[in-house]
Amino acid sequence: MKVSYSKNQSRRDFIKKSSVGMGGIILAPTILPSCVKWRGANDRMQIAHIGVGSRGTGELKNYFLPLEESRSVAT
Repeated sequence: MKVSYSKNQSRRDFIKKSSVGMGGIILAPTILPSCVKWRGANDRMQIAHIGVGSRGTGELKNYFLPLEESRSVAT
């Protein structure tokens, strides 16, 4: 089997194409859905907010609960 090489490809084109490929490989774990990943009970952040009022509850809902590794355990 003979491998053909492109003599027209510049070093700059090679760097561009290889960096795009490596970027895809590096970003693949973040793009995959979380249901594919297995998580143990200690891998999640459990938040109990007691006596913080409506303002504190709103802050917790806005900042911590949208994270997939956190959940509210007490209010």
